[in-house]
Amino acid sequence: MLDDGSSSPNGKALTSIRRKKGTSAALLVEAADGSSFFCLPSLLSRHGLQKGSIVTQALWEELNHSSARSLAYGKALELLSRREHTQKELELALIKRGFAKSIITEVLQELAEQDSVNHQRYAEVWLRSRLRKHPEGLTHFRQGLLAKGLSSHEAAEGINRLLEGNPQVEIEACEAALKQFSRITQDPDKITKKLLARGFTFSTIRQVTQFT
Repeated sequence: MLDDGSSSPNGKALTSIRRKKGTSAALLVEAADGSSFFCLPSLLSRHGLQKGSIVTQALWEELNHSSARSLAYGKALELLSRREHTQKELELALIKRGFAKSIITEVLQELAEQDSVNHQRYAEVWLRSRLRKHPEGLTHFRQGLLAKGLSSHEAAEGINRLLEGNPQVEIEACEAALKQFSRITQDPDKITKKLLARGFTFSTIRQVTQFT
């Protein structure tokens, strides 16, 4: 411990360890040189650290990395507990919360290895939800999956599995969309334009309407 509270040649002097509003899982650790990071209380206890302790640069970096990784992992699991996510969605969410790209990469790799993030499962859930809430053509489904972060191969596989389960899925989606639009207008031209905008082909539209 240093009498003046400044950093020593051997490490950093901890000037403050406090809980910051809105952060329940970690404590804000500040050093005399102005650097700081959020650290898990368990790690501080493990190393016997408190205000005034001297921390080597190596230990500072180890604590910073371990805490950030654990916090990012915990946040990712929290998000996954609510619904399926793609790696892209989780990455954007964690970036928004201030986690470093290197930490996010480690966490996403671990989640993928644990099958906590599974794009095949995500595609199945997303497509079912989309069919129910916003029926559209298969080309739009593919574009939607790509926008969520699936690869072209993953998106194609997801749609193929959908078709295997129900070869008439696009016809049924067009019928559902037609019912939605028919509540808004009875104008055949307007309905056709809306169906085309949803990604349905003229051929599909002809099969489910009587005015084309």
